[in-house]
Amino acid sequence: MHFIESFGPKGSSTYLKAQQNFVHSCAAYSLVCYFLQVKDRHNGNILIDAEGHLIHIDFGFILSISPRNLGFETSPFKLTSELIGVMGGIDSDLYIYFKTLILRGIIAARKHHERVMTIVQIMSKGKYFRCFRPYYLFHVGFSIDVAQ
Repeated sequence: MHFIESFGPKGSSTYLKAQQNFVHSCAAYSLVCYFLQVKDRHNGNILIDAEGHLIHIDFGFILSISPRNLGFETSPFKLTSELIGVMGGIDSDLYIYFKTLILRGIIAARKHHERVMTIVQIMSKGKYFRCFRPYYLFHVGFSIDVAQ
């Protein structure tokens, strides 16, 4: 409902452009949440900008840090029925495109796995970055042992 109120009726040029922006940003957001293990992903931390982009506003709990040190989020990223609804539903071309973007993003990220792991490993040595300990958990998201 918010999407229609903000961007006009379904099928209008403004709605379709915002919907496309939403799908691209939702795929990027999902990948960032997956790789950085973003937690505390309730709707109060998710905004939609004036062009339809999904924006997460709180990265206080990433990698090994969670609210009250509870590991309560088992899903690697947030993908609710409302988010899928904005894409047009599970049978829509945009949802299929979203899944393609996720797959392409994972494959692209794997190419840079060693470089990213080196940065995370270096950051894990500092006493001010608790979220980078233990850094070995970060490695899991890249699924290096899985064939492309």
